[in-house]
Amino acid sequence: MNCEEVGQLTPSFAQSDLGQSLRYLATNENLLAIRHGLDLKPWDEVLSVASAGDQAFAMLEVVKTVVVVDSNPRQLAYVERQIELIRNRDFLSFRKPHLLLQSDSKLGFEVSLLESFNEVGLRQRERFFVPARLEVIREKIGKVTVSEQTVLGALEGRSFTKAYLTNIIGYQDSDFTQGSLLFAGVNHLAVDGLLYISNACVHQNFLPLMNRLGLEIDKELTAVARSLEPNWKPDIFRRIR
Repeated sequence: MNCEEVGQLTPSFAQSDLGQSLRYLATNENLLAIRHGLDLKPWDEVLSVASAGDQAFAMLEVVKTVVVVDSNPRQLAYVERQIELIRNRDFLSFRKPHLLLQSDSKLGFEVSLLESFNEVGLRQRERFFVPARLEVIREKIGKVTVSEQTVLGALEGRSFTKAYLTNIIGYQDSDFTQGSLLFAGVNHLAVDGLLYISNACVHQNFLPLMNRLGLEIDKELTAVARSLEPNWKPDIFRRIR
């Protein structure tokens, strides 16, 4: 995928005045690309953009803790609902959230649009989150924190070994457009820590920005992530200072 194609991934209903609507029922980024690209370890403490929560749950299976943040409170509420479904062993509703929303659309925009936009992600969710995997995640579900604070407030005094920031650089209707989460996350990323970003090429000066923040591309891990990710263009950065 090149920079010109990035805009095609934005849903037709993603206008700026709908910034607080629920959009993501499941991620359309490849979960194995995220896990292997970040080279996750059992001791890792991870900062993650919430989105639909799939990324956080997939990482939680491996790592020590995950802190979830997002500019959209409805996405945070959705993730909290998914946490409760896992905790209560309602794996069917977790794996088929669009069916749950058909009877309770309080969080949603329009279920039909959500289903269409999330079609790829919903298929991945069913394949990846099999009951045996969800049982493992359930045992650790208390180790994921959904932060309702501001990003800077949530991160104050914390240090993370890994950070998953999806495509926040240049995301057109996010309050992260100017990189506020990027700066906050990097400032709390341990030296030798890893940062996963998708489609960063939408930001004209992202490489000089990363270099100024003490980050360099990890070519080997980036190659691993890109070999597993068919739609997005991930870059893995390592903090060197």
